[in-house]
Amino acid sequence: MKEKILEALKNNNDFISGEKLSRELGISRAAVWKHIKGIKEDGYKIESVSKKGYKLDYSPDLLTYSEIKDFLETKSLGRNFIHYDTIDSTNLIAKKLAREGAVHGTVVLAEEQTSGRGRLGRTWISPKGTGIWVSIILRPNISAYAVSKLTLLGAAAVERAMDNMGIDAYIKWPNDLVLNRKKSLWNSYGNEWRNG
Repeated sequence: MKEKILEALKNNNDFISGEKLSRELGISRAAVWKHIKGIKEDGYKIESVSKKGYKLDYSPDLLTYSEIKDFLETKSLGRNFIHYDTIDSTNLIAKKLAREGAVHGTVVLAEEQTSGRGRLGRTWISPKGTGIWVSIILRPNISAYAVSKLTLLGAAAVERAMDNMGIDAYIKWPNDLVLNRKKSLWNSYGNEWRNG
């Protein structure tokens, strides 16, 4: 419901009343207020004026589904999108969700990871506001041999996207993306593979 309220605020350049939101969404005005409070806690600035309603003044620089959905050109990748402010590890959460049956293309994204891990289990520092910490659940209908190539394909795709944005980056074999002489991306596929 919070996503629907946020979308209504984004689609309206003027104030929208709590009563109108309540009526259109089939929830109480108290529920609208509760969701508005939650949206504010996510970093959005919403002006509240008695007898006028609510108006979105500012959207934070976050990669939430509501911020990217209009730009997705995929059938499944990113269509199920789970956003966290802070978690231990996107990879741990993605593995858990995959075991529980999460759909192909599910994206797990966090603004901050407290226990991110790189190769060989080394700590991967991932503080808030310094990167995009994401894991994607893939259920491709391909052989185990072909799955091993996903790491390379992922790095190449990100390199191409950076290049398309005019950002000079290169792949450091086999799975790191280097930007401004610093490792900017560690790309790996999960080690859980089930045949069938």
